[in-house]
Amino acid sequence: MIKSLMSILFIICFNYLAIAFNHSLHSLSTSPIHSVGKPDTEPFHDKKKKNWTKDVWSVIELDQKVNAPLFHPYNDKIPGFDYPNQEIKSALFEVHKGAIKWNLWTIIMRNFFNNKLLLYSPYDPEWENNKDDGFLLYPVSPSEYGTSSEATYETDSTFRENVLNMGLIGQVYYDPYATPLLSWLYPDEDSIIYNPKTGFHEAVYPPDDIVLYQDKDIVAYNIKEKWILDENGKVLDKIITAIAPIIIQKDNNGNDVGERELFWLEYTALVELLTPYYIQLNRYKHEEIITLGEFFDRREFFASEISRDSIQVKKVID
Repeated sequence: MIKSLMSILFIICFNYLAIAFNHSLHSLSTSPIHSVGKPDTEPFHDKKKKNWTKDVWSVIELDQKVNAPLFHPYNDKIPGFDYPNQEIKSALFEVHKGAIKWNLWTIIMRNFFNNKLLLYSPYDPEWENNKDDGFLLYPVSPSEYGTSSEATYETDSTFRENVLNMGLIGQVYYDPYATPLLSWLYPDEDSIIYNPKTGFHEAVYPPDDIVLYQDKDIVAYNIKEKWILDENGKVLDKIITAIAPIIIQKDNNGNDVGERELFWLEYTALVELLTPYYIQLNRYKHEEIITLGEFFDRREFFASEISRDSIQVKKVID
């Protein structure tokens, strides 16, 4: 009897232990595991750098020796100018190109007269107080200031007059005391000509003196740049976007009246035209021959900062 009771108790205890063990295994296989300390996942922090841009204006001046390749050597005569007829002829650039002393101004003029370079007015032609400042807002295109999009300075008198009257490549000297020319047929009377634009007969005056600017008249170049900065304000890159030649403006009496921007050029359009022109550098007792385009891209020039847009700082959008 006692043996029977012991057997029954043993079976009951064994079954209870088996059930408890199975329950424990089930708990281990289905319960989430929690580590002590750090959670299962951490928030991902985007550490992408934030770059910014700002516009900066600088001036490349003649009196800085390192800038000499942009200004020198000078030409005794105006390249491309037909002196007997007192006019520019683009074909003369090709005829005389071996004798021309190339510098930045003569390269610009050659490509402008060949209709390969677009000039931008330094101010709004409708309102001179609105300065362009190198944003290239006011293109002086043949389609707008000439008779057609194919017009050139040489072939279109309308375009030529507008370019000259705006003072982009030369200066027109008006004589306030000019008197009408005398008639050949009637020497005691003024010459009269019919003006089809106005429908009236008008007196004929002597032509105004037009003086084209020469390379020796250029005293500086203004440049507009886009500076790339990191989130700490460190400059990562400087990209030239526009360039403008500067002259000393003179009045009708030849007196200096101050510096003036002639026009703005898109830098990317200009630098492509500088690759055929080579200069010799002698820096740190090392002579090297590079193109004028490389002279700019490698920043071999010296420029003094004159202004910067410190208000409108823009984030670079990737």
